[in-house]
Amino acid sequence: MQGKRRFALETLWLRGGFPDAALASSTPGRQDWFDGYTRTFIERALTALGITVTPSQMRKLWTMLAHFHGNVWNASKLAASMGTSYHTINRYTDILEQTFLVRKLPPYYANIGKRLVKSPNIYLRDSGLLHYFIGVQDARTLAVHPSRGASWEGFVIEQLVNAFTLESPSAEAFYWRTAGVTRSTC
Repeated sequence: MQGKRRFALETLWLRGGFPDAALASSTPGRQDWFDGYTRTFIERALTALGITVTPSQMRKLWTMLAHFHGNVWNASKLAASMGTSYHTINRYTDILEQTFLVRKLPPYYANIGKRLVKSPNIYLRDSGLLHYFIGVQDARTLAVHPSRGASWEGFVIEQLVNAFTLESPSAEAFYWRTAGVTRSTC
């Protein structure tokens, strides 16, 4: 198969799914691509969509979301860290979700009287973009990074959700969490 490149699963996890970033011949080239992508997205794409945001705050939020990747969504906690209102955080995060850059995985609960977590988990949908924001540039760094487990969790969830959605477009994904256990399910 001439012209086609195949990646190992670990390479796809590290580099993510954006073709230009995944196919970059060097780590600095990949980092430059992510710099340009995030800048263009914030400064041009959102403006073209008629969405007014503060570029510095959006970048800061995106970075903070990367560090909260795989955790229960708490807009108030992020708002306190950023010195803004939780309404602004929710609005900016909704923008990232609607543009397919962030996934809020809702909890599953049938009986709302039980002691279950009722807030979604938050994930950056592209693992390469996540690694860009948390400063992971190579496999050695990823192997020892404290966010390695959350990164792998988000990568696997995204692959499963995409596969189930292709098979059954009406499929929904949820996670299950009680006091001490979290499980994802489709």
